[in-house]
Amino acid sequence: MDERDLVFLEDEEFGSEEEPDGQLLLEIIRKEEDRDLRQLVKRFRDQCQHHLVLDITSKAELGWTEEHNRSVIDYLNDSNKVTLFISPSMSQNGNRFLRFDLAFVGQILESNNPICFFIKIETTEPLTRPGQFDTVIYQSCLDRGTKDLPAHLAKVVFYFEKQVIALCQDRLKEVRHLMEGHLLKLRQFLIDGRCLDESLLLKPTLIVQPPAEDDEDNIEHLERLAHQWIYVVTYSVELKNYYTTNGSKNSQPTIQDEINNLIHKYEILKKLNSKLMKDDYQRVLKILKEANSVVGDELENLLELLQETVKQTKLAARYLTCLRRSVETIEKVKIFPETIRGQHIAPLIDLPAIYQEDACNRIIVIVRHVDLPNYENRERDAAARLLFTIGNEIVTKISQHALAVAIDKLFLKGRPKECVDDLEKICRRCVNRCVATYFQTMKWQKIELNPETVLANFRALDLRIGHVIDICESLEQLGRQAKLYGEGITTVTFCSERERDIGQSLTKAQDNFVELAINFITHNRANIFDILKPEEWYKAYNHYQNETRALEIHLVHDFEDAIHRCSTLWNIFEVLMSFKHLYRRPLFTAVINSTTNQLLKKASREAKVACGINSGDPWSTPISATLTTHSTRMAASAQRARGYLDKIAKVITNNNKLLWRHNLDILTLLQCRRKLVHMTSWAGSPSYREKALLRCQQAHRLLGEAIKKEFADWIDKLHLEIAFNTNTALHKMAVRRHFKRPDFIQCNLDGIVLQVIQATESWDRLLIELPGQVSSLWNERNELRNVHGSVSAMCHYYNYIVQQMDEIDADARREALVKLEKAVQPCLNAHTWKQLILVKRVVTSCYFVFEEVVQDLSTRYALD
Repeated sequence: MDERDLVFLEDEEFGSEEEPDGQLLLEIIRKEEDRDLRQLVKRFRDQCQHHLVLDITSKAELGWTEEHNRSVIDYLNDSNKVTLFISPSMSQNGNRFLRFDLAFVGQILESNNPICFFIKIETTEPLTRPGQFDTVIYQSCLDRGTKDLPAHLAKVVFYFEKQVIALCQDRLKEVRHLMEGHLLKLRQFLIDGRCLDESLLLKPTLIVQPPAEDDEDNIEHLERLAHQWIYVVTYSVELKNYYTTNGSKNSQPTIQDEINNLIHKYEILKKLNSKLMKDDYQRVLKILKEANSVVGDELENLLELLQETVKQTKLAARYLTCLRRSVETIEKVKIFPETIRGQHIAPLIDLPAIYQEDACNRIIVIVRHVDLPNYENRERDAAARLLFTIGNEIVTKISQHALAVAIDKLFLKGRPKECVDDLEKICRRCVNRCVATYFQTMKWQKIELNPETVLANFRALDLRIGHVIDICESLEQLGRQAKLYGEGITTVTFCSERERDIGQSLTKAQDNFVELAINFITHNRANIFDILKPEEWYKAYNHYQNETRALEIHLVHDFEDAIHRCSTLWNIFEVLMSFKHLYRRPLFTAVINSTTNQLLKKASREAKVACGINSGDPWSTPISATLTTHSTRMAASAQRARGYLDKIAKVITNNNKLLWRHNLDILTLLQCRRKLVHMTSWAGSPSYREKALLRCQQAHRLLGEAIKKEFADWIDKLHLEIAFNTNTALHKMAVRRHFKRPDFIQCNLDGIVLQVIQATESWDRLLIELPGQVSSLWNERNELRNVHGSVSAMCHYYNYIVQQMDEIDADARREALVKLEKAVQPCLNAHTWKQLILVKRVVTSCYFVFEEVVQDLSTRYALD
C-alpha cells in the first residue's frame, strides 16, 4: 500500500462518522485525479519507448522506474519547467539508464543517441484538465525537419563539451545560452505552428465501437480531438488575417488583392467545412452529442458559424468582382500623352471621372448591400479600405506617368521647366481633382469616414510631387552648366562677372549642384514615388537638402565677397543682376535685403553729388579741342549729371521690389524719374549753358520734395488712423489692469507706437530729415523697445504667480498679493513711457519682490 492510499484511509477513518457523503465525494475526486495522472505518465513513457527503443516493448527493458514517474509528475506540476529532455545513457559499470534533464547538457547527451523531448506550450493550464496532454508538444506532433532540431543542438553541445579545455568557461556559458535561446524560439514556433495550416485537422484514428458514449476514455479522447478542431476553425474564421499582396515589394494594396484574399479565405473555409462534413468527423460529433458533452454542442454551433461564413465570403467575393471593371478602366488609361488632331492630350485627365463614376459610387453601393466578413464595422471599415485600395490604383497610374514622362523624358533630358509644367498641370491637377471628387461624393453619403486615412495615398503622392518640383526649381536657380545637364537646356547666365576668380567659383558651385541633383534623381529613381516605403526616399532627400544648403552657403559667401569688391553704385547693380536668379533661395533673403539697403543709401548720396554740379565737377570728362570755354564745360558736366541720374533711376526701377517696398509708392518714383529725364534732356545744348546746371539742381530738389511729400502723406494717414498723437500714447501709464481679469496686469503701450518706430526706420534708410513729430520717438526707439520688452516680461511673470496662488488659502494669498501690488503700484499710477529710467528701476525692483514672494510660497506650499 503506497503513501497516497494511506492518506486516503486516514482521511476516511477521520471523517467517516461525521461527513460520510462529503468524504465519499472527496475519495471519488482523488481517484479521478490519480487516474488522470497515471494516464499522463503512461503516455510520457509510451512516447519515450517509441522514440528511444523501438525494439523494446516492456517497461523493465526500457528502464522506466517509479523515480521516472515522479520526475514526469514534477515536470507537469511545475509551471517554470518548460522543456524536458530524456535520453539513454551508460553508467560506469556498463548499465543503461534514462537521463532526465530540463536543458541541454553535453556531458550526458551522446552525439549518436536519440533524444525524446517535451515542450509545454501552455504553462498555466491545471493538471487535472481533460486533454492535459495536448498542452505538451512532443516529436510525434512535429514534422521530420523540426523534430530533429534538439538532436542537432545536442551534437553541437557535445562537440563544445569535448573541447572544454580549449574554451574558457565564459565562452561555454555563451554557447549554452545560445542553445537556450534556440529552444525558446522553437517553443514559439510550435505555438504559432499549431494554426499554421488552417485545414490541418487531426483525423479521428480511434475505431469507435458501440456503445461509445459509455466509454469514458473514448469520450475523453474524442473531446481532446474536438478541442483541436474548434481551435483550428475558430482561428480560421475569426482570427486569421488573410490579407497579402501579390505584387512586387513596392506595390500598393489593390482591389485585386482584396478579391484574391476573399477567394483565398473562401477556399480555406470551404475545405474545412467539407472535411468536417465527412462521415468520420460527423460520427465523432454524434458520439459527443449522445454523451451530452459540452464540447460536442460547442463544435456543432461552430460548424453552423463556419457554414454561414462560407456563404458570406462567397457572396462578398462575387460582389467585389464587380470592381474589376473599374480596375480595368484605370489600367486602360495611357501614361504617355497623345496628339489627336494637332492637340496635345494627356489621358490622365480622365482618371478623376473614373474615380467618381466607376469607383466611389460603386464601392458605396456594395458596402451598403453586401455583408463583407473581413471587417468589424461593415460599412465604415469596408468603405475606407476599398476606397483606399482603389485610390492606390489611381496613385500607381499617376506615379507611372510622372516617372516615365516627367522624370525620364523631361528632367533627365535637361528640361526641368517642362518637367515642372507636367507635374503641376497633369499629375498634381489630377491628384487634386480626385481629392475634390472624394469630398463631393461623400458629401451626400451618410457614412462618416476619416479623410486623412482614405486619402493618405493621395496626400503622400502630392508631397512627393512637391519634392520633385522643388528640385527642378532649385536646378533652374542654382544650375547653369549645359555640359553636365545635357544639350538644349536654357542655362542661367550672369549679366557680368567682373571678377574672374569669383566667376569661376560660382560656376564650380553651380556645376556641383547640377551633378548633385542629377545623381540624386538617378540613384533614387525607383523610390521617388514609392509611398509604401518612404524611409529610403526621405533618407536620401534629407542628404540632398543638406548638400544643397552647403552649396547655398558657399554662394552667399561669394556674393558678399563680390559686393565688398564693388566701388561704385553701378558695380553693385551688376552684381545684384548677376545673382537675381538666387533671390528666392532661403539663405539669400537676409543678405539681399541688407545689400539693397546699402544700394539705396549709396544711390541717395550719389544723387546728391550728381545734382550738385559746379565748375569743380569731379566727374567732368577730359575736354576736347572744341570744348574750351567755361560755359561748354558746364554744359558737358550737366549732361553727364543727367545721364547719371538716369542710371540711378534705372537701378531703382529694376530693383523696385527690393529697394522701395517699404511705405513708398513706386509709381510716384517712376513719375519723378520721367520729370527728371524731361527736364534734363536739353542740358547738352550750348545755348543754355548756365540754365542747364540750374535745371539739374532743380531736378535734385524735385526728387527730395517728392520723397518728403510722400512722407508727409504717411504722417497724415498715421494721425487719421489713431484718435490721439504719439505723445498722448507715451503719456499713458506703463502698466494697466487686465480687462477680463482685474487681478492680472498687462503692458500699456499702444501698438501704434511700435508701428511708427518701424515705419520711421524705413524712412531713415532714405536719408531724409525726419520731422519733429517723430524725431524724439526716433531718438529713444532702442531704449523704448528694451523697456517695453522688460515690462511685458514682468507682467507675464506677475500673472503667472497670481495664477499659481489660486489654490492656496485666502490669508496667504492676500498677503502675497499685497506685496505684489505694492511692487507694481508705481507703474500703475505714477510712471509713464516718458519716464523710461524710472520705469526700468521699478521693473528691476519688482523682480526682487517677485522672487521673494515665490521663495516664501515655495517654502510654505511647495509652489513652483
